[in-house]
Amino acid sequence: MGLWDIEFIRNPAGNKRAVREKEKNLGKKLSDAAAEIGKRTEDTLEIQKLKSDIRSLKRANERDYIDIGKIVYEKYQNGEVVDGDISVLCEAVDKRDVQMGDLKAEIAKIKEEA
Repeated sequence: MGLWDIEFIRNPAGNKRAVREKEKNLGKKLSDAAAEIGKRTEDTLEIQKLKSDIRSLKRANERDYIDIGKIVYEKYQNGEVVDGDISVLCEAVDKRDVQMGDLKAEIAKIKEEA
């Protein structure tokens, strides 16, 4: 017999109360821990939703930036007045368009020879 068994034999009613109190405390601790885990999970889900909303807004901005750029480039192509910094970028786009055309022609040539 261990010490616990001896104490239980000496005062069984008192020890039962102590066991019940320990079980009650354990139950409260488990309940509190479960509530905390639930709150953290809820917070994590809310944060992820907000981050997803931020990514969606960023993608929408990126699409609008592209549309703005296309509008400005069309104005440049039509000879409308464009800011000097924008003209430099538009000219770079023109050069890359020419380079892409040259590369596509090279691809076509290789395909014809094959």
